[in-house]
Amino acid sequence: AVDAVRAYKSIKEYSEVTFKAESDILRLPYDPQWTQEEAEKRLAELNAKEKLVEVENREYAKVSAIVDMYQKGIPFETCMEIEQTIFAFNSVAFIPFHFEFFGEIGLRMRKYSPFANTLCVCNTNGSNFYLPTRDQLVRGGYEIDIFRLANVYKLTDDTDTVIINENLKILNRMKPYKTQEKPRYVLNQAPVKITSVKEHLDGVNYTHFTFDYSPKQLRPYAANKVEPQTVIYFRVTNKNMTGKKSKILYRRSADGNFTELTKTIPVKFIPPINGKQPSKIRVQMYSGVPLGGASTVNKKTLAMVMDKAKSLGVNSLMGSYYRGWEEWDELMHKKLKEHSIRYGLWPFHGFPMHTLYLGMQKFSCYDELCNTKEMQATYFGTKSKWGENPFHYTMYCPSYMLNTEKGKNFYCKAVEEGLKLIRGKRTDADFIFYDWESDPWVSRKGEPGNGSYCFCLRCRSAFAKENKLSSVPDAKTIHEKYYNKWAAFRTGQNNKLMQIVYQTCRKLNLKVMFYTQTQMVPYYHHAGGPYDIFFLGYPSKKGADSTCQKDLDNFLKKQVLPYYPEGMIAQIFPIPANDGSVQDGSADGIYVHSRWKTMILRLLAVYRIGIDFENVGSCAGGIDYYIGEATRAAADLEEFFLKGKRADAFSGIKDMAYPDMLGLTLGKKRLLLLFNENTKARKLKFTLKKGEKARTYYGKKNFSAGTHTLTIPAEDAELLIVE
Repeated sequence: AVDAVRAYKSIKEYSEVTFKAESDILRLPYDPQWTQEEAEKRLAELNAKEKLVEVENREYAKVSAIVDMYQKGIPFETCMEIEQTIFAFNSVAFIPFHFEFFGEIGLRMRKYSPFANTLCVCNTNGSNFYLPTRDQLVRGGYEIDIFRLANVYKLTDDTDTVIINENLKILNRMKPYKTQEKPRYVLNQAPVKITSVKEHLDGVNYTHFTFDYSPKQLRPYAANKVEPQTVIYFRVTNKNMTGKKSKILYRRSADGNFTELTKTIPVKFIPPINGKQPSKIRVQMYSGVPLGGASTVNKKTLAMVMDKAKSLGVNSLMGSYYRGWEEWDELMHKKLKEHSIRYGLWPFHGFPMHTLYLGMQKFSCYDELCNTKEMQATYFGTKSKWGENPFHYTMYCPSYMLNTEKGKNFYCKAVEEGLKLIRGKRTDADFIFYDWESDPWVSRKGEPGNGSYCFCLRCRSAFAKENKLSSVPDAKTIHEKYYNKWAAFRTGQNNKLMQIVYQTCRKLNLKVMFYTQTQMVPYYHHAGGPYDIFFLGYPSKKGADSTCQKDLDNFLKKQVLPYYPEGMIAQIFPIPANDGSVQDGSADGIYVHSRWKTMILRLLAVYRIGIDFENVGSCAGGIDYYIGEATRAAADLEEFFLKGKRADAFSGIKDMAYPDMLGLTLGKKRLLLLFNENTKARKLKFTLKKGEKARTYYGKKNFSAGTHTLTIPAEDAELLIVE
């Protein structure tokens, strides 16, 4: 009682209490279940042991239960569903957890919460088992064993992130009494202070640098405003160390209450980047002003990024103009001209296919749409209202725009005026970039179909007529009975609308670069014919090595050549995927930097017209050097990649074949791409006939008729030009 009174007297601020509560279902996915054969095999192994020790008893109970479920025909669940209720008093939110969670989860929950004060309570409204953070799983121990073996199911390794995101969905609907300052994305900002001292460890001399950052600089930001994306780059240079190896010892600490174990980062000193811009093949990156419009990168860093883009061989860039960033925009375009980089306009929010909203730009056609109800789309479901969100709930009725004279005139006017606004004073823009990744059916706010459009009588009648239905179905019937037919109908409408966009771009002397996801085949073409430049998100994190070469070739044959005989721009991202893997095919998240050279060469041999690797600001740790090695070859041997005919066999080489060897023929010349994906150098014998000669591109050696030996470095490639 004394403590309570003391606490009461310490309160300095009194205000009216606002109580809020929100409930929903948390869905935590399970790992794929063992097959019956796997479970029975493991059970037999455990039964064969004379005595089970400690954790083996738990494993025995789990495996026995799995086998029993298979034998009884009991279906397995795919996720754990938890009824969750979060409540808040003013600026204080209480989040119950059904687990005994590791402390970092609570700290992250507090950090990302929109409430000023967030209290996470364990073993509340239920008690399951320990919930560790992903980084602790490799350390093992009692808590980790319980997490893995508590019952027949095992939650995925990233459950810490999933449960945070699931709770944040609820928190963000509650509109707290007082929110924290909005986070921002920080890219490569200068530390507040740098200090260095000399140290001697294990017989080796080091320089110990300390980089101090303020909490504001390192505040998290991401596309979902949940997980941090802060990147701190270290550039280690020493002109006299090329080819040598060293290491960095690295750890982080925060206000004295968090210090991680020291990690060792291997360092290999590589030569300067020596990329080259091809004249026709596109080597491209994304960039807004500044770098996506969300980054607070300083102008000095922006200039460095653009200079680095030139050194890598970048010759094409997609970006948007954001009002308020005029100085950054001027600097970027100055660098574009200085480095002969083509510029593509990236319309705001997918204008006009996703919305007529142009953000900070004043646009009269959008105002007209807002004031004309018959033009507005009717959304599926009960949780959406036209106009409540300019990004998702301000679409136009496609049938009105396509099937009425007033709608056709309005849409043509809106597209032309909008594109002129987006173009602004950048009359030197080379192309316009359309990113079309929206399915006809979407599900927002937890309701299937919510956010899908347009279900007005005009659209439903057009759908019924196209599909020869006896009556006009309502939206619910369409969703339940004609789901796929509706998707095809809406895609057809979008293709017709895109034809108008394409014709308008032609009128403004703009090429169209079209991007979509690989599974969206109906989007690849429209009634006006193919786009000028075809760009797909492929192979993405799949990577490009010998194990997937057949997939790369089959994709070209089935998905690209029928629509775009000249090929497409392929895409690989130099950033880790959500599952921690990297796009050079390494599932462990550790880059094999030389693979970026081999991947680009493979992809250009298949898809020909270009390569995209997102943003060169993400190319670090040696990736940039190997990208430069590939682009230099693409520039010097450009005609082979663009016009060469695939011929992957060469009689002069007996001990290497497809997919380790790819070939391109051009007249009487042949380009052989020789890949060594082993961790050791590979020696290769080849024979040239009388009258033939050859040279290696990287090795700079010349060969005449006869038998020769060629060495390909480990995890690298060599190019052999034969004529």
